[in-house]
Amino acid sequence: EHDILETFIATLQQEIKPTGGKEVEQISDPVELAELFNQQAPKRNFIVFDHIDHLIKPDVFDAERASFFRLIRELTKGEDNPFRIILSVREEFLAHLADYEAELPEILSNRFRLLPLGQGSSINATANLLDILKVGGKIGVDDPREVSQAVVKELANDQGEVPMHCLQIYLHQMHQQSCADTAEGPVPMTPEL
Repeated sequence: EHDILETFIATLQQEIKPTGGKEVEQISDPVELAELFNQQAPKRNFIVFDHIDHLIKPDVFDAERASFFRLIRELTKGEDNPFRIILSVREEFLAHLADYEAELPEILSNRFRLLPLGQGSSINATANLLDILKVGGKIGVDDPREVSQAVVKELANDQGEVPMHCLQIYLHQMHQQSCADTAEGPVPMTPEL
């Protein structure tokens, strides 16, 4: 398993378009890479660190934790900073984050809990997503609502809820299969997938 900063650096290096200057692969400072990325996409950038609960585990070195929190402080300093940071952590690790509040006093200021969606909400959310992708020419779908109903029917549990992570994985797998079957053009998505 990679250090979270190594993964962040590698991701930025992949996303940054080559410039005329220093080779992006030679830059190892995550703040410098983030600033370079922001120069290429000068708008508010959201950076999501998913599953940071591994940072809280006892087998993670304090140096890795400290360097991660130092990076977050650097990226979010100043009133006009272009970055917003989203930290994703499983609920059972949320209380442990309080131990690091001194590192980032605002770490617990905005918290949201993701709960499973009911069938109606899942259908609406999925249909809206598919419609946006259709309008953008990314997928070919005749009736986004019909595809959404088929997906939600497949995923709903006994309580009629659809866990978001299941919906995300299912749609990703559906898209990957459809891409594999499509030579070119918008990827077709049908209820039969």
